[in-house]
Amino acid sequence: MLKSCVYSAGCKIISKVLKMKQCITIRRECVWCQSQYALFRWIIFVLSVTGFTVGAFYLLWFTPLVLYVLDRLHLRNFFLPDISCIGCNNFTYPYIVDNRYFCADSDGKLKPVFLLILVASFHANLDARQAIRKSWGSLREYRQQAIRTLFIFGRHADKNYNYQIQYEMEHYGDVMQVSSMYV
Repeated sequence: MLKSCVYSAGCKIISKVLKMKQCITIRRECVWCQSQYALFRWIIFVLSVTGFTVGAFYLLWFTPLVLYVLDRLHLRNFFLPDISCIGCNNFTYPYIVDNRYFCADSDGKLKPVFLLILVASFHANLDARQAIRKSWGSLREYRQQAIRTLFIFGRHADKNYNYQIQYEMEHYGDVMQVSSMYV
């Protein structure tokens, strides 16, 4: 009986030792799994940060939101280049009604204009021009920046329409007429 107790006790010890070996083996495998898991977490983190950065860059650079923010902070001139182009607007038609001092102040000195709105209009559309003059065309300044609206016409075969344009030039001062029939 003593022999069987010793044998059973030895079996229990051996089985515990074997279980401990299995646990050690499992822990080694788990440590290897944890390193893989840490690498996987690192890759996911890098990809998410990269995706967020690219998305934020796209949102800020290619949407008007960035222009709005830069305008509100008065930083637009620091980050966006001046897009004026010398020689881009070559206009070769002579003027019939020349409005050369349209962008000048009351002293005749040229004043820089932030936004010049050119409205190509037909001579007979006087009511439409009057509506524009009374609504959004009446805006002269936005955030201390000058805004001007100018109506441009071509030459009309009917001289009465051409006289009407000269009358509008004298009365409103916001028209210009060129000698081309197609404007």
